[in-house]
Amino acid sequence: MVQTSRHPATVMTIQPVTASITTALREFLRAVLPLGLPVQLAQQNRTVAPAGPFVLLTLLTRQPLATVAQTETEAITILSVPEEVRVQVSIFGPGAGDNAQSIATLFRTDWACRYFENLFQNNKEEQSLDAEPSLGTAAEWLEKYAPVAPEPPAAAQSHPLPGEAPKPGSERPLTPLSRTPPPSAEAFPQNAPCQNTGPCNAFPASVPAQPGAPCYAPARIVPLYAGPPRQMPFVNGERQFEEHWLLDLHCQVRTTLTLPTTTASAASLALICADTLTDEPPA
Repeated sequence: MVQTSRHPATVMTIQPVTASITTALREFLRAVLPLGLPVQLAQQNRTVAPAGPFVLLTLLTRQPLATVAQTETEAITILSVPEEVRVQVSIFGPGAGDNAQSIATLFRTDWACRYFENLFQNNKEEQSLDAEPSLGTAAEWLEKYAPVAPEPPAAAQSHPLPGEAPKPGSERPLTPLSRTPPPSAEAFPQNAPCQNTGPCNAFPASVPAQPGAPCYAPARIVPLYAGPPRQMPFVNGERQFEEHWLLDLHCQVRTTLTLPTTTASAASLALICADTLTDEPPA
């Protein structure tokens, strides 16, 4: 008989969690959409639609792209698999068609790949800095966390590429995105705005937590491709047609499961006395 045991301090964990995937995608949408346009997660209870233009984010599928790779140690077993995540972006209100085209175009470029990588690396550095016992003098703090440079004039026709992830000891600010004012901007103050305290047009150094909600660092995402934008009918509460466009974003994440390794703590042998020896198996 073999007796097995598990390490009680190790529990099964999964990375990245779904909330960290939606956090990264929401930051990307807020960076390319007009300033102040609300971006919310779909399928939420007791949540009303904002007044005016808004965007909804819905996770549709998670498809594995390869077989599961397994790595074992004395204490844990790590299972890793790349997955394709398909996300539906629903855009409502005036200008929805142009916003959908902007998202689809930028998601297919190297700019999006660099954006997600810089977003992940910057938040990783922020978490390591939070663990340090001291942040230095006030002058050093202001130099490192000073606001980024103001955005370029509205006449700019192209989006500049974001800066590369800063190296340790570098305080070079990242390049912000240029954007045009959203339609019906005067109606946005009474909407449910995003909870970020920093400017929406700045390249995010980290994702601040919402009041009373856990903070999820953005996941490491690699854009694959974007589906074509398509127009869908939408009737509001006043039975009036409004502009509504949909598109699907396909991205890749690496899902990792960590669980305790089962080991044998003891083994016991039982001896059976046989009267005769035979080569035939017992009946």
